[in-house]
Amino acid sequence: MFLNTYYFWFSSAYILAPFYVSVGLMGGASYVNVMHNILEHKTLEKSEKEITIVCSLLMNDGGVLLASLFSLIMDITIFKTI
Repeated sequence: MFLNTYYFWFSSAYILAPFYVSVGLMGGASYVNVMHNILEHKTLEKSEKEITIVCSLLMNDGGVLLASLFSLIMDITIFKTI
């Protein structure tokens, strides 16, 4: 998608929308799968599961924050010349 933004190969929403939907579904499925695996883990105690979920959510939110910052930086530097 970075190269598509830079070179603008695909401009139609009909081409890009299925890609965005599939990426969103894969991201949501992996998020749900991680939470399910943590909650169903047999060897972890309840307090350990709570800590693990909090750490997982913290990393998830950190990833969203870093992606947003990266997007803003790219928007005001490289993509400003386009």
